[in-house]
Amino acid sequence: GYVNRDGEAVMGLELLYDDLLRGTPGQLVRETDRKGIELPDGQMTITPAVDGKNIRLTIDRNIQYYVEAALNKAYGQWQPKSMIAIAVNPKTMEVLAMASLPDFNPNRYWEAESQKSFFNRAIAAQYEPGSTFKVVTLAGAIEEGLFDPDAEFQSGSIAVPGNQVRDHNQVGWGKITYLEGLLRSSNVAFVKLGYEGLGKDKLLEYIDRFGFGKKTGIELSGETPGTVNLLYPSDVARATFGQGGITVNALQLTAAYAAIANGGMLMKPYVVKEIVDPETGETLQS
Repeated sequence: GYVNRDGEAVMGLELLYDDLLRGTPGQLVRETDRKGIELPDGQMTITPAVDGKNIRLTIDRNIQYYVEAALNKAYGQWQPKSMIAIAVNPKTMEVLAMASLPDFNPNRYWEAESQKSFFNRAIAAQYEPGSTFKVVTLAGAIEEGLFDPDAEFQSGSIAVPGNQVRDHNQVGWGKITYLEGLLRSSNVAFVKLGYEGLGKDKLLEYIDRFGFGKKTGIELSGETPGTVNLLYPSDVARATFGQGGITVNALQLTAAYAAIANGGMLMKPYVVKEIVDPETGETLQS
């Protein structure tokens, strides 16, 4: 976020924590005559200014620097519409780095070329997660005892009501084990695990337990909840590999993978570590 030329907080943490950061202006009142000339023995009242509080973030400046440098390098080389990168500590869900492009310099916000630059894609952009979503189906199948890595299935394509699902290479790899199907990111394997195995209700339960379809609750404005809209059997089948009625934001997906990394605890991400008194250095809130 930033403070504009009128001293008003705009967007981001600047706006969200404006009451804490702003403080109270001081005031000096002197007694004058009608012409505005100060009286030699007039009264003078001083109200000292009160500094705003300091907010210490979870952002690691080194990780943030390298994330931004990597994004800028790739952005310059490939010229995509947008890019997002997030780094977190999976044990705490402290956000160590968060960046998206195109961006802007909040110290020179008036030079931003487009309003799109003010858009925090890490929490506000929704997209189909695709194969990155397969971890949800896999976790559900393992938890329910449905994943046998040595069992075999016919890859390539599978019929579901109203649709035909194919593997990404269109023809598959013949009859393979589910472990190989996992390694090859076979769509057919995940349809069999999630659509045929788990079924719609159980799949929806795991989608919900991993936090999709609702906001993460991070203390940043503009977060989207994503969508979970499985109306037809084909939607359920395609949701097992992250398509058809499923959209997410990047932070939701990061939190889901962090839950895998930390042993199964879905945690709320946050960027504010503590609120500090600027005069004493005392931590007022952690």
